[in-house]
Amino acid sequence: MKIRYLGTAAAEGFPAVFCQCDTCRRSAAKGGKNIRTRSSILVNDTVLMDLGPDLYWQKVRENLDLGKLEAVFFTHSHTDHLDCTGLSLRGSQPYGFCHLQNDRPLQVYGNAKVLRTIAQGMKFEYGTGEIPSVQSHLLQAGEYVCTEGLEVWALAANHDPREECLLYLFMDDTDAVLAANDTGEPPAEFFVQLSAALKGRKLTKVSMDCTFGSIDRGPGGHMSVRQNILLRQKLLEIKAVDQNTRYFVTHFSHNCGMDHEQLCAHFEPEGFTVAWDGLEI
Repeated sequence: MKIRYLGTAAAEGFPAVFCQCDTCRRSAAKGGKNIRTRSSILVNDTVLMDLGPDLYWQKVRENLDLGKLEAVFFTHSHTDHLDCTGLSLRGSQPYGFCHLQNDRPLQVYGNAKVLRTIAQGMKFEYGTGEIPSVQSHLLQAGEYVCTEGLEVWALAANHDPREECLLYLFMDDTDAVLAANDTGEPPAEFFVQLSAALKGRKLTKVSMDCTFGSIDRGPGGHMSVRQNILLRQKLLEIKAVDQNTRYFVTHFSHNCGMDHEQLCAHFEPEGFTVAWDGLEI
């Protein structure tokens, strides 16, 4: 399975769009891996987890053919993960926003609020809540779909209590990849759902939210390195991982106070690879 991190920042971007803090100034001056766009992950070039407001630049930067996309799985409805304007540009015939060699609908999955938000965005753009080139499907924690040779499981997150936020498990014949960004310490039902989905298999890769870096903010909708270590331990306890599992951290806020090099110096001794925009695994 090919995983590409298109974006590795929290909602405000990194450096943050309006910020004048030392971390943002330092990251902007250094450039390279210090420049982080809003969070999104591309799987096998055809499946996307979250479609955020930086997708156009991510497409240009990575030279992507997004006409190949078959499915988008949304974690939740926050605008850094769900950009209705960007999604509406999938409108093909008769709208003309894109011209596709194979004009099949893009399959979109998410919770009830995600689907309502998409319908509102489409109504704003087109005057109707749905268009033929985008088909939306309700997906709840504990459910899965099969698409593009993948089994994709929705798992319970701990993020925004106003909606059922989701994490995703992507599995094929050789890999089982957990994408767990935008979550605090996952709830108990997450571990039950994950075990049921794995059926004895081991996770080959785990990608974790680390919005706060080394700053321990306690319980809430994001994690720090302490909570990443705790999650890894819980995954070991339920036998979801083994000595071959690789761990990555992502979804960084400038409020963590560290640029990319500082993050690596802090996290690599703990066994975590600090993801950057464009990292392919």
